[in-house]
Amino acid sequence: MKSKFKSCLIIASFLVSLSTSAQEKPIRIGVKIGYPNALGGNIEYVTPLLGKKLAPSIEYSTLSPEKLLEIEKFDYSYLQFGFNYYFFKPGKGLYSNLSYGILKTEIIDSGYSSDTDYNKTGTGYVKLLNKSVNFKLGAKLGSGFYFRPEIGYAFTPVPEFLDTTVIFSDGTSEVQQESISPLNSGLMFNFGFGAAF
Repeated sequence: MKSKFKSCLIIASFLVSLSTSAQEKPIRIGVKIGYPNALGGNIEYVTPLLGKKLAPSIEYSTLSPEKLLEIEKFDYSYLQFGFNYYFFKPGKGLYSNLSYGILKTEIIDSGYSSDTDYNKTGTGYVKLLNKSVNFKLGAKLGSGFYFRPEIGYAFTPVPEFLDTTVIFSDGTSEVQQESISPLNSGLMFNFGFGAAF
């Protein structure tokens, strides 16, 4: 019990020392719009490490635009966590990002025609899980309120074609492929804005 208490004290003192030696407004909370983020939030904390230039960050997006797209189900989520490294100034200006991203999509929609019998229609089911190491370049512009454009590359891009399993009313099924080009290029881009505390 004493060793657990000591460990908690050590961790707490380390976090306090980080926060007291970090830059004036080390916490950034913002919104990002783009791909693969779609529309989501992000949090960044500028540590005192490497001259106050290293900042862990996390991003999360979730969308369910069924009504907008007029389909039965569309679940989309993207989680990314990694580090920003600011090149010239502590916590601002040009930076690089090394991160790991997890993209999940599930789509269900009716009205699919069979590839072999055009009189048959059924319901299509699509699931995608894509995990990737990402590298991005960006710039944080501003201090209290900021803008943040980014561009980068996912080293494991989404596949060129998605398999859609179509199930028909008679119980038969077939797999159809749908192209999602140009999303499979690996290109990442977004524009963010937020506030620092």
